[in-house]
Amino acid sequence: MSGTVREVHGYPRIDDVAVARMGFANGGVASLTSVWHDIVDRPSLRNVELFSENLFLSMDGTPEGPLTWQFTGEPVQSLQGEALARACIDDGTARAGDLAIVPGGAMFNPLTPFIDAISAGAPSPLPFSEALPAHRLVDAIYASADNSGAAVSTR
Repeated sequence: MSGTVREVHGYPRIDDVAVARMGFANGGVASLTSVWHDIVDRPSLRNVELFSENLFLSMDGTPEGPLTWQFTGEPVQSLQGEALARACIDDGTARAGDLAIVPGGAMFNPLTPFIDAISAGAPSPLPFSEALPAHRLVDAIYASADNSGAAVSTR
């Protein structure tokens, strides 16, 4: 894991650009780039593209935006808004009670299962132990960035 961050606008520890480079045991690599801007006329968007050996996924992170995917040798497919949310419910990926209809589309409230667990006096559906690996990756990215981008092991 290695990382680079820049504070172009001069706000300490508010990264205008953050780049993470990840290498995997099987030889695969991934990169993640996050850019902050102060162009108030442009909305903040969450454009995400994922490429793998036989699959491409794209989403813009807005409630009305599409999730687009294509498997090798197959046509491009896309769902968006409430149709995407309903498809997730129909295939069991999400619960109907987690769906929030918002202007222009629908989205899932990620806190609903947690709030349900608290109300029932049950354990969190996402145990702390499952959240730690993601935090370790972020820590490694910043440790690398603080050391001129030198690789940091996450094993």
